[in-house]
Parts: sequence; C-alpha cells; structure tokens
Amino acid sequence: MKRIFSHVIKIALVLAMIICWVLSIGYTNRLTSVKNTFNIYFDKEEYLPADIYKMQQEEKDKDNPLTFTGWYEKEKQSILNNNFNRTIESNIIFICGNSYLVAEGPILFEDDIKGCLIDEETAYKLFGSNDVIGNTIIYDNREFIIRGIHRAMEDTIIMQAESDSKDKIQGLLIDISNDGIENIKLISERYGVKEYGVNSTVYYNLGKMCTSLLPLIILLIIVCSALKKALEIKDRPILFILSIIMIILWITAFFFITKYKISIPVDILPNKWSDFDYWKKFFQECMDKIKYVIYMKKYMIDIYVISYLGKIALCTIITIALFFINIRNIKIDSMKELFIAILALFIITFMAICILKESIFINNSSAVIWLICPYYLLYRYVYLIRERFLNKLLQ
Repeated sequence: MKRIFSHVIKIALVLAMIICWVLSIGYTNRLTSVKNTFNIYFDKEEYLPADIYKMQQEEKDKDNPLTFTGWYEKEKQSILNNNFNRTIESNIIFICGNSYLVAEGPILFEDDIKGCLIDEETAYKLFGSNDVIGNTIIYDNREFIIRGIHRAMEDTIIMQAESDSKDKIQGLLIDISNDGIENIKLISERYGVKEYGVNSTVYYNLGKMCTSLLPLIILLIIVCSALKKALEIKDRPILFILSIIMIILWITAFFFITKYKISIPVDILPNKWSDFDYWKKFFQECMDKIKYVIYMKKYMIDIYVISYLGKIALCTIITIALFFINIRNIKIDSMKELFIAILALFIITFMAICILKESIFINNSSAVIWLICPYYLLYRYVYLIRERFLNKLLQ
C-alpha cells in the first residue's frame, strides 16, 4: 500500500511540474501579440481620434506606410444585454485603427463602428456562454454587434472610437515588425510625436527568458557533469576527446530540441569597441527606460501583460523546484526503467495538455515541452552506461 501511495505521489509531482511548465510556455506564447509593437504614451501632447484617423489616411498615400493604432481607455462602464436584461460593469478600450496591435484574436477593422470584441469572461457574464458572435450589447444607448472574442485583457471590451469623439488619445501602438525602431523615428519626423514609449518586445523577451530557465538549467547540469568526468580522464587523450565530442553532441541536440538561437542585436553594438562613452550612454538609457516602465502610469493594455509576466515567473519557479524534487525521485538503472520513465513522461505530458487545452497556446513550442525532460533522462542513462564502461576499462 505504501509503495502504491509513493508511486501516486511521484506521478502527481511530475504532473504538477509539467502543468506549470506548459502554463509558463502558454502564457509566454500569449505575449507574441505584443512582441512587435511599440507603445507611445501621451501624457502632455493632446490628440483626438480625428487626429489619428487623419494621420492614418495620410499614411495610405505614402510609399512606405506606417501601421499604428491609437487608443484610450474607460474603466467600469455599464454594458447591457437587452435580451437577458443583464447589466455588468466592464472596461472599454477605444481604438483608432485595426485591433490586431491591441489584442490577439479576431480583428475589429477600423471602419467597423458598430462592431466590438469582448473577452471570454465578459461573454459568460453577459450571455452565460462564449458562443456570442453576432449577438448585440448596448453601451451608451448604442447597439454593438459582437464580432469575436479577443485573447487579451479580462473584463474588457474593444470598440472603434468615433472620429468626432472629444476623448483624448492616451497612447499610440506602432507596428515595428518590419523596420523596427526606424518606424518610431518616422512617426516622430512626420507628425512630431515626441512622448516617451515602451518597446513591448521587452515583455515578450522577459517571458522567453523565464521559460528558458528550465532547459538552460538542464543543459548546465549535463555540461558540468560531463565536463567534470571528462577532466577526470584527461590523461587518456582518446577517451578525453571522445568525452568532449559527446558534450558537443549533447549541446547540439539541446539546440535542436529547443530551437534556441544565439544572437546579439546589431543596434546595441557600437561602431568601435573602444567607444566607452557609447557603453556609458547605452547603460544610462537602459536604466532610464527601466525606471520609466516601473514608475509610469499603468493602463489596462500594460496591466494584462504584466499580469502574464507574473504568472510566467511563478509557474517557472514552481517548475524548477519540482524538477529538482523529481530528479531525486526518478531512478534510471536500466534500459527498461528508461523506457518506462520516458513513456510515463509522454503520457503525463499528454494529460497536462488535455487538462489545459482551453487555456494555453503552445504553437511551435510543443517540441521542447515533449522532449526536454526525456532528453535529460536519456543523458542520465547514457551517463550511467558510460560510467560502467569506464570503470571496467580502467580496472
């Protein structure tokens, strides 16, 4: 009985680790919608929706048009479902332009004044279901048709701003997927936009850094232990060279599984490495940006991204803690035990994805979810075989 209970606990711990691992990757993938946007905040400059629409119209006539969406928020607005006579309070983001820069999911086009996008939680509050496309809601005595469910802020409805609205634009989201930071300079040159902004790619990169911790820890464990053993036999050149080759193969297999790419952004490199003033200036600019992000007023567009980062960090910490607990519990002494352990991992991973399928988005990250833990177990078995072989050889 104790043995069965022990196995159940081990399986539960592995399942909890995989669930947290999948959640952290899923939340990070949700941030892909912001990774190619730059958000300029208007604290002093005053723009109306009509100004943004005029800027967009001017861009259509240019050879190199810029894509951007203006936005402003209103909190706790009264929304009515007239059919069910149900009223709730919801936040509203009014946009000037296509919605794809604001939220992932169905697109609300710039000329769709009568349409709106809602989140899943708001759909359930108003209709008791997420099958709401085509239904209508009432806001400010106006009827809006639900075009789809976005995957971004909770308790938030997205609508197009009317061109004659007198509400002030709070920010400008700019698409930087093609020409990067050059688009920001062009916006400033063409329209005199000079307010400070935040490159939303930073949020996505922070999420990626968190989800990369577990694989990198696994790689570090493998490389350090393999290198330690290689140094123990450095007086045997052939065995030492074979050990180094094996380390290279394990590193190659790691990057094949994770699809990680090592690169240094060109725009952070000086023209001359001896230009020490550049590094001082670059460091100061980075510190100023960090301070700005920390102390700036947080809007709903920022809060939901920051909340995702918090979830990613928490899930990552739990995943790493459970990983070290599980590697102490899982013993691999034979090919049979290796096969059973890897098969169990695949089954548990399948269970975790089935449990979370409604709340995650794993796209091309699935390979690392399925293979990184079996990769580590395979190393442990190969390491065990290598130790047995070396012991016999050295005897």
